[in-house]
Amino acid sequence: MAGCDESLPFVATVGFAGDRLVRFQAKIGDVVLGPAVAPAGRPDAHPAATVLGGLMDLRGIPVKVMARETGRSMSTIPMLRDGRHNPEPLLVREMARVLGMSEADVRGIAGLDGGAGE
Repeated sequence: MAGCDESLPFVATVGFAGDRLVRFQAKIGDVVLGPAVAPAGRPDAHPAATVLGGLMDLRGIPVKVMARETGRSMSTIPMLRDGRHNPEPLLVREMARVLGMSEADVRGIAGLDGGAGE
C-alpha cells in the first residue's frame, strides 16, 4: 500500500425544495455516494459506508486483510461496509494506514470533525 498517499477529488450535488432535501450525490475519486433510503423503522446506514467499502475494493483490500491489519474482528469490517458500524477515530486512523491514505482524508470521509489527535 506504500505510495498510495494521494488526494482524491471530491464533487457534490445537493438540491433542496424549501427545507426538504430532494437530491444528494457525492463523488470521491471514482466512488459515487448517493442518498440512503432505509426501510421504515430501520436506521439509515452510516453515509461513509459506501465510500470506505469502495476504497477497499479499489485498492484490492479484502475484508479479512482489513480486519487483520486494523486488529478488528471479522464481523466489524462488514458491519462498517454496510453502515451498521460507525467509524470511530482509532479505526479511522488504522484504516487510513491500511488504505495508504492520509488520516485527515479518511476522517473527512467518515464525517469525523476535529484534529487527528482525538
